[in-house]
Amino acid sequence: MSDLSKPCILAIDTSMAACNVAVFDTISMAGTSRAEPMARGQSEDLVPMINDVLSMAERSYNDVGLIVVTVGPGAFTGVRIALSAARAFGLTLNCPVVGVLSTDALAQTLIARGDVHDGETIMALMDTKRGDYYAQLFTAEGAALTEPLVMKRDELPDLIAEHSVVVVGDCQHIAATLNGARVASEIVFPDMDRMARVAAIRWARGGAEAFLSPEPVYLRGAEVSQPKKKGRTIADNQ
Repeated sequence: MSDLSKPCILAIDTSMAACNVAVFDTISMAGTSRAEPMARGQSEDLVPMINDVLSMAERSYNDVGLIVVTVGPGAFTGVRIALSAARAFGLTLNCPVVGVLSTDALAQTLIARGDVHDGETIMALMDTKRGDYYAQLFTAEGAALTEPLVMKRDELPDLIAEHSVVVVGDCQHIAATLNGARVASEIVFPDMDRMARVAAIRWARGGAEAFLSPEPVYLRGAEVSQPKKKGRTIADNQ
């Protein structure tokens, strides 16, 4: 299936309130993964988790031929953590690093669980924690129907108006209030084992051109507040 120079695909995600790592062996077709919900601390836990998953898979960094990383949308800091790690490993291991959308990974997770009915459209829906939502529509096979969007709660019904929708992501409480939408069963974070398997197929078909560049997709700027206390200047000391 794979024309990679080395047999393993390493998939990394910290775009949501979790740390997700998977290693997929394209020779044995075996996947090994670990996911831990965490609101913070991904920067400390990510590399040890990668080490653990490689050990569980009985593989080493020298076996990694492709690194797949979620590039957003998602938590501003979380997106940067995964991207920084992926780029660093890519340089060290001299292997390609490619990006996938967090919403894409969520849609692929739902498909892998077999929880998409005939004729349904997948809506990946993520809480921005700032009063609105990241949303993207996919076909039942996982092809994107829209770009990822930032939307207010009252804008979501218009997005799904012409679709029979199943919703996946961390917004079940919102999804249940959308007329006609079905809420997927307890899928909150992407399954990176599934994403690594999909990446193997995409790479075999199109190489790096089948992916996004490993650059952040924020959709909006970081939330920055000015300090309340005025800092001292050189003039203040004269």
